[in-house]
Amino acid sequence: MSSIIDTFDETLTLSRVDGVSTQDSRGALVSPSRTNTSFTGSVQPITGQELLNFPENQRVRQPIRIFTETELKTISQKDNTEQDIVIRGGINYTISTVEDWSGGDVPADMKHYRVIALRKDGQ
Repeated sequence: MSSIIDTFDETLTLSRVDGVSTQDSRGALVSPSRTNTSFTGSVQPITGQELLNFPENQRVRQPIRIFTETELKTISQKDNTEQDIVIRGGINYTISTVEDWSGGDVPADMKHYRVIALRKDGQ
């Protein structure tokens, strides 16, 4: 049985950091490399009413909503992880929020993540 996301999906690119930042012998920050992989998701626009919930500096970054079965990551100081980047049509979007709709009594074909992504500055 296919999932509900398969009905409206498109192929997107996920850019994820491999490992964590380190310091070289001189104390300079060394960023880990990124790996790009393909995943599927349904991209939906944010409604005007939802847009009003964003701080003004994020409204201009053209937020989108992504429904996907792939777990995406936000930035986390606690876990020392960098946020994922989703590439769609040559535009980079940073992951702002992730809601896990995979637990509890959710039927197997409806398990997914609801993600809000913001167009990267300067794009």
